[in-house]
Amino acid sequence: MSELSPAYTLLPMLMLFVAGFIFGRATAPSRAARQSRDIETSFAPAKSSSDLLDALPADTQANVRLLLGSGRKIEAIRDVRHALGIGLTEAKDLVEHIEASMSRGARAS
Repeated sequence: MSELSPAYTLLPMLMLFVAGFIFGRATAPSRAARQSRDIETSFAPAKSSSDLLDALPADTQANVRLLLGSGRKIEAIRDVRHALGIGLTEAKDLVEHIEASMSRGARAS
């Protein structure tokens, strides 16, 4: 049995590498498609606090008001995030919106 020279073993591996590279480049999404997808997801329109407040269940709204009344704002934000499945910033804004409406109601009385 004769041994194959290193050139004969490296050549098929190099050919497979090049073929895989070309196949990967041909099937991957284009740079423009990736950029437009990233832009669409990063600039999704945020819902306003009043829209989110309408989507918040009544029992959760009551619980948030109780938590805010007892000074437990972080727990109120956690409840809103869990109920609506939104991000921290949106939940914080909504809780502050509820808190402001509570203080306006207290001043009006």
